[in-house]
Amino acid sequence: MQLTASGSSPDRAARRVRGAVLAEFALLGFIVWLLLAGVLEIGRALTAQQLIQHASRTMAREMARLPLEADLSFPQAVLDPRFQAGVLDTGFLVIDSALLARCGVPDFGEVGHEIELNTFFNERLPIGNRLLRPLMIADRRGDDQMIRYPGALLLRRATPGLDCGDGSQYGIGIAELDSASGTVTWHGVIEEHGGGAGSERDFALSGGGWVGLRVNYPFQSAGLLAAESTGEIDPRTGLQTQRLVDADVELVDDDRLAELGSFVSGGAEGGVYAGDRGLGRLYSIPDATGMPSAVRPFRRLLSANAGFRREVFLEPGTGGTS
Repeated sequence: MQLTASGSSPDRAARRVRGAVLAEFALLGFIVWLLLAGVLEIGRALTAQQLIQHASRTMAREMARLPLEADLSFPQAVLDPRFQAGVLDTGFLVIDSALLARCGVPDFGEVGHEIELNTFFNERLPIGNRLLRPLMIADRRGDDQMIRYPGALLLRRATPGLDCGDGSQYGIGIAELDSASGTVTWHGVIEEHGGGAGSERDFALSGGGWVGLRVNYPFQSAGLLAAESTGEIDPRTGLQTQRLVDADVELVDDDRLAELGSFVSGGAEGGVYAGDRGLGRLYSIPDATGMPSAVRPFRRLLSANAGFRREVFLEPGTGGTS
């Protein structure tokens, strides 16, 4: 048997070299993967931020030029379907199979679906819906396939009696977790920003005639699970102990949710936007029954604001514009 200068055989030396190469690859591979994941995540965040910033600026500018009643409120101008201003139809933030059937568009996977859906967006939906379309995700609720804006899937209204113009029975709510208080605050996809009753920057002309608009987008899931205090003191640390909670079930919601809709029973099984609240389900921590059901809530809410002074409005009682 031939020996090397160190007294070991060539096969053993080769195995040592291969082992060293493997260890180095494991260390360097992890670092490269971490850098790549960071680049992709930052790129996704920048893309989403640019999209919602462009959408908020465009919708605010269009609202400033629409011939609306002088003292119409912001919710009436944008959110109430009776006063749809033509910049965003909140009934079409979810495009599901039932809605496509009512609107005469081929269902997902059928021949001509993509072409007619593109035509539907370009010719029948306001500019805000077209601008937010690149942010939509594919989802499924039972047998109902859909594309929708990210967030919690909510039930806006019952199905019977709906036509194409009423939009989907589903709506979107965006939950923001306050890790300090352990509560969820609800946001709409579009909200008034910088206004309010009696404010100098209110949408109504008597309050300043200001279009302040915010677009919200749920982005990053938290690295830590939701927890709440048990009220008990750990004798070793002198601090209150905490327990993991299912944020999809136990966290307290504020009153804003009632304005957006009600929860759809039977949240998605998995995925980034799983669960009734769309917070994302993490299959790693077992619940009381031994089933993994801990939830990873969103801690990052991307928002984009834009504001313009109203340029055109209908004069009260005359029907004329100024």
